[in-house]
Parts: sequence; C-alpha cells; structure tokens
Amino acid sequence: TKPLVVLINEQTYSDAEVLPNALRTLNLAKLVGKPTGGQVIFTYRIRLIDGSVFLLPRTGVYTTRGVNMERAAVQPDFAVEATPEQAARGDDPQLAKAVDVLKGDVLAWQQRRNGAAHPAEGAVPMTAATNPPAPPGGNK
Repeated sequence: TKPLVVLINEQTYSDAEVLPNALRTLNLAKLVGKPTGGQVIFTYRIRLIDGSVFLLPRTGVYTTRGVNMERAAVQPDFAVEATPEQAARGDDPQLAKAVDVLKGDVLAWQQRRNGAAHPAEGAVPMTAATNPPAPPGGNK
C-alpha cells in the first residue's frame, strides 16, 4: 500500500526478473534502471555418474499477457544508463533516479492518504518527465 521502486539491470536474471515484472503488473512498484537479462526458465538438475550436474529446461514462465519471459527482458519504467566514469566517481545515477521517483510517489501517496486534493504550496510532485539536477558534488 506504500510506494515501492525496484532497481533492475542487465545482471538481473531468473527469479529476480519474475519479481519486478510481477510487482509492476500488480501496480505495486515502478522499475528503474536497465532491461534485465531475459533469462527466465526453471530447470531440473540431473547428477551424472562422474558427479557433475546437467541442467534440463523444465518449466517456462509467462507473463499475464502470455509472453514467455525467456529471452524477453523486463523493461524499466525509467531507463537510466550508468557509465563507467560515473561508477569510478562513486555516482549511481540509477539509485539517484529511483530516489527521485520514490520521493514523488511518496508525496502523491501522502496527499491521497491525507485526502489533500492539491499539492502543498510550493511542493512540486515528481513525474517521469521531471529530472532535477544533481546536488553539488554528485549523488553519493
């Protein structure tokens, strides 16, 4: 019942792709970052005589629209590309965007909860189009 933002990126695989997709489908969360890896399939392990393990595909995972999640990356609601230079400086633009989105959602949630029809005087609700400048010294 409260605002939720989930960070995703190309290193998000399998169950970690199912969860954000489900949260967004149920209108419980917004997704920020980059598309996921698109590798969602449940496997069955078979132990071989030499002790090694062989994995066989067993069950596919489908969205409510019938899309097989294998090779179908989950797309973020707010796409944010992080560069190596930003990482070297310790900046995380994906996290900064997630915080911005969450701030706006919390403000809207508080207004609905308190029955306010309009934003507080001087308050500016955050939207997908709003991207405030980074604070001096970057986002850390």
